[in-house]
Amino acid sequence: RGRHAWTSAVHLRRDRHERLESTPGSPEEMTERFVDLTGSLSVEDRISIGRATFLNLGAAVEHHAVTESWQAATGEGETGSDTMLSPQVELAFPIANQLHGRWSVYHKIGFPTLRQLYVTDAPNPELEPPRATGTTLGIDWTPVDGLQLRASVYADRVDDLITRPGRGVPYQNPDRAEMSG
Repeated sequence: RGRHAWTSAVHLRRDRHERLESTPGSPEEMTERFVDLTGSLSVEDRISIGRATFLNLGAAVEHHAVTESWQAATGEGETGSDTMLSPQVELAFPIANQLHGRWSVYHKIGFPTLRQLYVTDAPNPELEPPRATGTTLGIDWTPVDGLQLRASVYADRVDDLITRPGRGVPYQNPDRAEMSG
């Protein structure tokens, strides 16, 4: 009882987009350049609270920054960054021999991609990061060692979901979406 198992993870990603254009007989010239950095630091504590019952407490600090934005036609563009917290709580518990249940609640963040912000036929650098608040209920069945089958249902409310109504139309953030499955 009360035993803790800590885990952590770090994620870093750098995306770069450069567009080169040329006309016949002329050298290539850069017409736009965008650089995007995404990173997260997450920690989780798996706490044993009973026989095969665990409480998982986790959080991630998510960071996104557009560090370079340049277009030949307009010069320097907007740069900026966001940092947000994504917490999660999960309870894992035995149901029967080889069958376990799990229930979680969470708040997760996602950031717009470089493509959604700048690299389309209709860019939208004003996109907000989508934020999901939800719950998941699932079962895990382990019929034999080395094989686990999982089934889950979820319900999420997503604020500022990024969608694109059609080609030539910028990506947008509708107010809210409800998702389940």
